[in-house]
Amino acid sequence: MAIRTEDLVERYVRRLREELGGLSSAQRQEIVDEVRNHVEESLADREHATEADVLNVLDRLGDPAEIAREAYQRFRVTPVETGFIEVGALILLPIGGIVLPGLGWIIGVILLWISSAWNVKEKLIGTLILPGGLAAAFFMTVMASPTACHIGFG
Repeated sequence: MAIRTEDLVERYVRRLREELGGLSSAQRQEIVDEVRNHVEESLADREHATEADVLNVLDRLGDPAEIAREAYQRFRVTPVETGFIEVGALILLPIGGIVLPGLGWIIGVILLWISSAWNVKEKLIGTLILPGGLAAAFFMTVMASPTACHIGFG
């Protein structure tokens, strides 16, 4: 099965977008547009670019990770490394109230707020909106409490 030349470029751009994840959407789009323009200009003199032509142009552009590193420097953005804190927050926010009723969700919120991977807006969303927000934590705590199962009619 032959790979279409457009698919090669799209895969490259998709990987580049992933590598540029720490930039704003406008900055990311600027870099992607520059790369697309470069590819189009490099292939403009060929009436029917072959797979080899496209691969050659993409190879000369370089690894998307390297382009991303240069973009971070250009925009003076420090990429955020994710680790235990971010993984812990992502796990404990939605299911922490089930695993450790009340306490698991609170730990998830603390991990969310001490992490530098998210901005304030994202932290507020993670704290207040489902699947891990206050409503979910309240519901999970109420359902897990012993009195929830023993409601009587006097």
